Amino acid sequence: MTDRLLARCLWLLIMSMIAACAMGCLILVYHGLFRLVTLQFESGGVIAASGAALGAACWVLCKHSDDLIDRRRP
Repeated sequence: MTDRLLARCLWLLIMSMIAACAMGCLILVYHGLFRLVTLQFESGGVIAASGAALGAACWVLCKHSDDLIDRRRP
């Protein structure tokens, strides 16, 4: 019982991290894109680059989510 509860809590934590990274990535990339459109190149580039970095972190979390949740298949 306790193992299943801890496994579900870990799953919820990992999925929440993935969702938060994806939402932050979208917000930052679009905000940077809108800044670039309004010719604010320095701040727009930095914001868009940080969104791309957050997107890469989200991709890594998605790729290794089974290992993080400890859902190994024998």
